[in-house]
Amino acid sequence: MTIALVFFAHTGLVVAAVLIAGRRAWQRVSAVLILIGCFILEWFAPVDLVSRTLLTGGGMIALMATVRNASLATERWTVWQRLFHLIFLGHPMRAESAKPWLWQRALAHLVLDALVCGAAILALRHLTPAHYVSRWAVGVVLLCALGHFLLEGLPRFCFSVAGASMNTIHRTPIAASSLRDFWGRRWNCMVSGWLNTFIFLPLARRHRPGLGLCCAFLISAAMHAWLVVGLGALAAFSMAMFFSLQSLFIWVEDHLCVKTWPAPLARAWTLIVLLGLSPLIVIQRGSLGWPMCFRRWQIRHD
Repeated sequence: MTIALVFFAHTGLVVAAVLIAGRRAWQRVSAVLILIGCFILEWFAPVDLVSRTLLTGGGMIALMATVRNASLATERWTVWQRLFHLIFLGHPMRAESAKPWLWQRALAHLVLDALVCGAAILALRHLTPAHYVSRWAVGVVLLCALGHFLLEGLPRFCFSVAGASMNTIHRTPIAASSLRDFWGRRWNCMVSGWLNTFIFLPLARRHRPGLGLCCAFLISAAMHAWLVVGLGALAAFSMAMFFSLQSLFIWVEDHLCVKTWPAPLARAWTLIVLLGLSPLIVIQRGSLGWPMCFRRWQIRHD
């Protein structure tokens, strides 16, 4: 009952922040105060670790949608338009009629993602900390499958059931020919679009693209650290380091002119860097690092 009340209160605060945000000073101040209320509720509510992680995820989505509404909202925006930005962060979603059989394909992808996630979690339950390489490999598979399930598979299935089609969120990340290509065009287009619009472009227009890139990844690092800070300082620091280091390696690839390399070499560079940094979010002291709540769950049940 307590958990239900906490989620109900948090949802009310999130919706209120998105609806009230606007260009006027009183609207922005009100939205900030409501978001502070969300933050306080997320960290001090008497809930378990998984529930707290879900709350912080909702808080981060609310923050992104509120910033967008405060910058772009007009008086003519309806309630539904504002809530749409809360759900999809303003990412342009195609809402055209879809063929009736598309939901079957979407369901197949959804089930496949769920099976891969389940198999990876079971494998991690039976791998000891001594199996470092195996846990790392399975953790990477879980990370990719879970990301695809939550950001691509589930929304696409919901759209298909409703008889509509949507733009892709992930654009074949494995085919990325550089880190810029991976983070800017292929992985989670909703978040990358938000960072590009509100962090990178304002600084790039002032002839500071390098600073804009660095700030975008620092903001991303802070957001992801916020999501896992309830799991401990080490988890938050590792998550922040993973995203903070991306801008450094993008600077390196720019100086190496990776974009002029043959496609196989450029893709190998991208894959090596991402996999090389992945232990920061996949491995924590020999255990699964992301989503690290599974590590805590395993400790409680062993």
